[in-house]
Amino acid sequence: MKCEYCKQQVGFLKWYHEECKVSAEKTLRQIENVLNQHKSDETVSKEVTLELREIVLSNALYKNYLESKIIDKTAIHVNEVVICVESGVKISETKNRCKMVETGYRYEKMPTWSEKQLLLDNTGIVIFTDKAIYLYAGMKTMRYPYNKIVNYGYEKIWTLKYAYFDVKTTSPLPHRFSFTDYFKNKNA
Repeated sequence: MKCEYCKQQVGFLKWYHEECKVSAEKTLRQIENVLNQHKSDETVSKEVTLELREIVLSNALYKNYLESKIIDKTAIHVNEVVICVESGVKISETKNRCKMVETGYRYEKMPTWSEKQLLLDNTGIVIFTDKAIYLYAGMKTMRYPYNKIVNYGYEKIWTLKYAYFDVKTTSPLPHRFSFTDYFKNKNA
């Protein structure tokens, strides 16, 4: 078997070298520290993005680990650096859809908005790069650049924790993507 961090032989029934895992976890803690310093900011500045990019590029082991978690590498733009990958998440879309309304002899699209929540995938992948958020839901890849995201946040309802972001739309109501991790126990 090969180590998922350094890609060298690791031994029978082992997935990684312990020192490789420690190095990658150190990089992950650096990323979390940078994000926690700026969590009250309303927008992510270019300086923060550049700092996260440099942290990831400085550790080849962490970069290899992230690339091993991505299923379809061709969907990620080549000029983007992957910062974090969350796999096994439930991805939902809440969108206000325009209903078909009967007007006389025919059906027309009328601006009658109704909010519907659609489950995209129970075991999806969310990839954060330095320029966009990618959602792998089923066999579909969706890319949302940060300049198209108007709102983001994190909420806890009872014991359920979920993150969300809203994208620009022509609808008067938000188009929201939310993701919840049921399988891992993470502290807020």
